[in-house]
Amino acid sequence: MTERVPVRFVVPVDTGAMVRACTDVMTWVQRNPTYFDHSRAKFAADADGWLVADARVHGPVFVTDEQRAPASRGEVRLP
Repeated sequence: MTERVPVRFVVPVDTGAMVRACTDVMTWVQRNPTYFDHSRAKFAADADGWLVADARVHGPVFVTDEQRAPASRGEVRLP
């Protein structure tokens, strides 16, 4: 059985503000020398960048269980 997801659960990502915000986030990650190339690629392929962009555009707060790891090069974290 398939259920429909309520429209409010789907965030449009094709607005100019969302695209600019996501571009800013991805540019920051790509230019940050802390991370390995595979870490940058994984971040770009996952949804985390869009979550950060949505928070920048719409102002919501989202909470993760990730801990700060300033020396981490293997994963872009969202503490």
